[in-house]
Amino acid sequence: MVFFFLRFFKKYTKITKKKVTKIQFYRILNIFTIFLILFTENTVFLYCTLVNLLLIFYYLYVIFYYCFDVIFIVL
Repeated sequence: MVFFFLRFFKKYTKITKKKVTKIQFYRILNIFTIFLILFTENTVFLYCTLVNLLLIFYYLYVIFYYCFDVIFIVL
């Protein structure tokens, strides 16, 4: 499954011909884990939900980090 994701990611970057930022990479990874949740068995389901929780916390961290950064710049 990891190899499948890496192959997909390579094709995605070739199609868009852009450098993918870290946040975009994690968004793609999150979509991939959602597909894993839908199409795999329970052990992988538990792993993917943990990964999704970590990614959600990472998104919240990034949002708050940049929001506070902008607030301090404005002030």
